Amino acid sequence: MVAAHYVPFLGGTADVVVQPDPPAPFAEQVGQKVVTLLGPLARDGRAYLVTVVDSTQAPLLVLGWTPGVGQAGEGVAWQAPGIRSDAIFGQPVIVAPGERSLPHPGG
Repeated sequence: MVAAHYVPFLGGTADVVVQPDPPAPFAEQVGQKVVTLLGPLARDGRAYLVTVVDSTQAPLLVLGWTPGVGQAGEGVAWQAPGIRSDAIFGQPVIVAPGERSLPHPGG
């Protein structure tokens, strides 16, 4: 863990920054590791923000959750180009430069 901050919003929020070795495989397979990393915070309905960084402190993955939005809360996620994290359901589709729309699944 590189840093942990308490943010006094939403009843108390954790901002956690981790720098694992090696960072890319950790970011790509972070699913259950986030639950372990956050401990009770992940189970008690508190908001959190987790950032995985590399050795230069560049972010590779950002995951967050806010309770009280909608019925079960709302999550947020971002991954750096080249990272495909198992914590993000429905991977993004990249539109090639010059394309005006996404390709239709039927062709």
